[in-house]
Amino acid sequence: MAITRSASKRADSQAPGSHPGSSNIKREDDGNLVSSIRYWWGFITIYMYSIHKERFSKRKEQRQQIAALRKQIAEASAAKQRLIERNRDLRYRLKEVTECLQDAVKTVEAMRNSLLKTGNYSEELHERMMEELKDINVYKSDDSDCNSVGSYDGA
Repeated sequence: MAITRSASKRADSQAPGSHPGSSNIKREDDGNLVSSIRYWWGFITIYMYSIHKERFSKRKEQRQQIAALRKQIAEASAAKQRLIERNRDLRYRLKEVTECLQDAVKTVEAMRNSLLKTGNYSEELHERMMEELKDINVYKSDDSDCNSVGSYDGA
């Protein structure tokens, strides 16, 4: 009878329609094991996700902030390059303007020197003319015969 009890126990533990001594018991255990592993894996994943949800969201926000900062850095470096090029252009223009002004200063100095020379020359010429005019006396009389220009001898 002991044999029958064990057989009945085995028969109760087996699935309906299965034969005693078959490997269905093992498969059910493996299935339960796999399903329990899947259950616990899902539970652990959800639990870990809930724990690290803030961390993941912070990382996402940090990545977005880093991307925004990189964009700002790129814009700032582009603006810096534009300023460097603009300054180069301004330096070139300033150099050209400085050269033009230096040429203008040289021209003005040359004109001033020539005017001074001309002024000195004209002053000398004026003095000579005045000396000559001192020697010349202009006589005008009522007589039409006497309209002569000459030096006065005193006679």
